[in-house]
Amino acid sequence: MKYLYLISAQFSKFFIRESIIIIQIFILIFAFNIAMNPIMYSISANKAIISGLNENAIYFWPHNRVAEKIMFSEFEESRQLRELLDNDLGKHESIKGQGQVYIGTASIGNIDNITILLYNDDLIRNSKLNLYKGRQLSDSYQSDIIPIILSYNLGKEKAIDDIIEITIFNPESDHVTLNTQLSGVMEKDGFAYNISSAGSIPDIESLTFVDENVMIVPLSRVTRKIYTECTENAGGRILFLSQDSIVDKEIERLNNSMNKYGTFVSIETMYNNQLGRICRAFNNEFIISFVAFFMLLFGITGYLLLIHLNHEKETGIYLICGMSKRDMKRIYILQVAIVVIPALILALITSNIYILKYSHSIHISLINPTTQVLSVLSVLLVATFALAVAFNRIKKVNILNLFRRGL
Repeated sequence: MKYLYLISAQFSKFFIRESIIIIQIFILIFAFNIAMNPIMYSISANKAIISGLNENAIYFWPHNRVAEKIMFSEFEESRQLRELLDNDLGKHESIKGQGQVYIGTASIGNIDNITILLYNDDLIRNSKLNLYKGRQLSDSYQSDIIPIILSYNLGKEKAIDDIIEITIFNPESDHVTLNTQLSGVMEKDGFAYNISSAGSIPDIESLTFVDENVMIVPLSRVTRKIYTECTENAGGRILFLSQDSIVDKEIERLNNSMNKYGTFVSIETMYNNQLGRICRAFNNEFIISFVAFFMLLFGITGYLLLIHLNHEKETGIYLICGMSKRDMKRIYILQVAIVVIPALILALITSNIYILKYSHSIHISLINPTTQVLSVLSVLLVATFALAVAFNRIKKVNILNLFRRGL
């Protein structure tokens, strides 16, 4: 142990080389976490979205001109276009349901600016939400009072079946007040189906709504006045196909016959679009983490080899005095740990603080444990490789050769 102490005392001082390696580790961890956390969140959220839908579901993405007419035309013109679209889609025998959502603003007590999503019957029957507690809307449909589902932030402290008074805002007339009954509460990072038609390409975000304050209400349990005057619908919808339908063929057929209204895509295509968009958004972070990985690989390996070359004389003396090669390996492990552990802690804390701030701004939690583990493993993989190279040099150390070279 005294030999271990002597050499570790020589090697444990931080110089420029150690500082460079710490910076490399910091850049690798920070860039990797910034890029991978949103991707891992997207993958897990997308899986939850897909699992909550009928497996033969596809998405109808209206053309911008169609969506604008539905949303901004006079009421009667908008209603006629929406009914025409409903009827034309209903003529296809393979389509067994058209899931639609109307979106508006509501309040509960002193909590304002709550997003209200009105689900039609087809969407309620053919989809499920990830619930923290309670029942799906489809299981509470026969209730005498209007059933609702609240986001985690709104419903975590409320009891299932509580009677809740909600107010739906209408900027052009009196507000509408309804008595509702709590059916369920969504998971903390749960999502709701929004079926938006915003954006340039249909991706999973077109299907989802994630916010701290959201409520879901059955469309059929409110009056036409409420959902026509207080809410919006851009015409997008989830189409539920019959079980014997071949999704790709149905999409091709619908795109050929209904292309004047919009585009039909599979949920899988939307999933791929989402991942592609996120990967492009974090392209720079991927490049930086890739470069940092190889810089760190050469940095730690070169660092240990340089230590070996600069201290061959001391190494020879300690070997003559009885130090074993196993003790030498422990010294290198200690030296790597002295550099790697502080850098890992600093990088993880800093990157997580940044991600938490970003998560708070978009009201979802992006920190993913798998990403944290992978980032740490990437550094440990580099350190293991560098130590393996150093151990190989130790294995080849020959005291007689050191004496012949005048050491």
